[in-house]
Amino acid sequence: MQTYNCGRIIEITGLGHFLKKERGSLAIYHKNDNIGSVAFDDIQAILLSAYDLCYTHKLLNEFALRKIPVIFCNEKHVPSSIILPFDSYFHQSRRILHQAQANKPINKQLWKSIVISKIQQQAYIL
Repeated sequence: MQTYNCGRIIEITGLGHFLKKERGSLAIYHKNDNIGSVAFDDIQAILLSAYDLCYTHKLLNEFALRKIPVIFCNEKHVPSSIILPFDSYFHQSRRILHQAQANKPINKQLWKSIVISKIQQQAYIL
């Protein structure tokens, strides 16, 4: 049986965030405090929805090298622009194809993990 890791979609919202490349990972800072990091190999896409978000050119270049799309969202969190690496078309198409071919039990498991994660994040914020 062939398995395929869909990766993580990282969304950055809120004020005062700074993103940079650090030790092979995306490092996320909030007002000079490191609040987390994610290995580049685990990232499928990045959604940027924060107004005063800062990031380094080195980070954007790393996303391009690793074929990670960067999606910019407007004030209503609707995508307004996307940065795609030049050679990512086939890579992204393969991911979408594997996601579309996933069977119903896998889709239900993925949906369950998304809902659990959302609830946990909302509880953390509250």
